[in-house]
Amino acid sequence: MSLKRVVDVESRPAQKWQAITPNDSADIPKVDNRFPRLIYATGAGNIAMTDMDGNDATFVFAAGEIKPLSPVRIDATSTTATGIIGLW
Repeated sequence: MSLKRVVDVESRPAQKWQAITPNDSADIPKVDNRFPRLIYATGAGNIAMTDMDGNDATFVFAAGEIKPLSPVRIDATSTTATGIIGLW
């Protein structure tokens, strides 16, 4: 009997990242056919986002905070945080 080690992909460190420019009509570009799994904001404020099912929500970020969120879009309207980076 062989044992396989299962690695939880979501608990691994991020391997790729890119700046995200908020946009009210365009989705975040996918990396390796996936949306980011973490969102980082260098400057404090709100980030308005849309999930895979089209649900909208606004989250409050402190400067330098990372949240385990996987949005398909970050809206320009209502987003006040700066330096938004997606991590994959």
